[in-house]
Amino acid sequence: MRTPYDLESDKGLKTFYGIVCDVLNTNLSSFTKQPPNITLSEVSLMAPDDLIADYSDGVMIKATEASAGYEVGLIFKTADITSLADLMLMGDGEPKTELDLDLKDAISEIANQFFGGLTVPVDTQLGKKLSFRVDGVTKSENNFSGVSYFAATFLGNLNGEMIFRFYADDGFSSLFSQEEAAPTPLANDFFADSYPKEERSHSNHGENPNMEMLLDIEVPVSVRMGSAKLFLKDILGLGPGNIVELDQNASDSIELTVNEHLIALGEVVIVDGYFGFRIKEIISKAERIKRLKD
Repeated sequence: MRTPYDLESDKGLKTFYGIVCDVLNTNLSSFTKQPPNITLSEVSLMAPDDLIADYSDGVMIKATEASAGYEVGLIFKTADITSLADLMLMGDGEPKTELDLDLKDAISEIANQFFGGLTVPVDTQLGKKLSFRVDGVTKSENNFSGVSYFAATFLGNLNGEMIFRFYADDGFSSLFSQEEAAPTPLANDFFADSYPKEERSHSNHGENPNMEMLLDIEVPVSVRMGSAKLFLKDILGLGPGNIVELDQNASDSIELTVNEHLIALGEVVIVDGYFGFRIKEIISKAERIKRLKD
């Protein structure tokens, strides 16, 4: 079963796949030699056998949308995904025929960055709070639990044309069936709770004169990965190659602080060769104001 799906009749799902394109282009361009130019080719409803029919020698990245338990994932040709993984490992992008442990780790990191990158724009543009979990990287095989899946086929550039699929069980589309008003951007509501309701009613997008006085004030923004306490003798003994163990677990979220006050949680990413910070959770407005006042 392979039935073409008309995205023009489903604005929510069309917006979602547009976000997928944007996130893939942003994430992959951080380590590919040329812009990947990811574009959506087609969307179809497929049975599990059809999902992998064109990827018999491919690689599957299986994931779960944790809030509702929907099955999602990516399917690549082995040469394409191993080439991407080699580039991420600072190699020349040489394709491989088999997966070793290093390649699997790199593919998992690519997937984590991709799925993590979906959460904020999906929340902003569609008003949906999604949470993804990468479950594993395997050779392409029919071990799906559902009977019908949305399959979005994407094209891109990687040593020639690259083709791959994003799949999700058909219930996943119901998350976007009713569009909701996008939440107000952080820049407009960060200090909203600090003003009385009647005063805010006469202000639009930060036009309150009291707010205007604050907009040009510079504040230090830091990313905190953890901390450690050492004896002075240990600090004096530090040298190249020494490892300082932090008090934070590797799976914990990284903290974004403003003037040493916690504002958001997220993860470290690499963009154009520079470290960056992707926000995954914003501390509530009331809590932010409280922390800034303390």
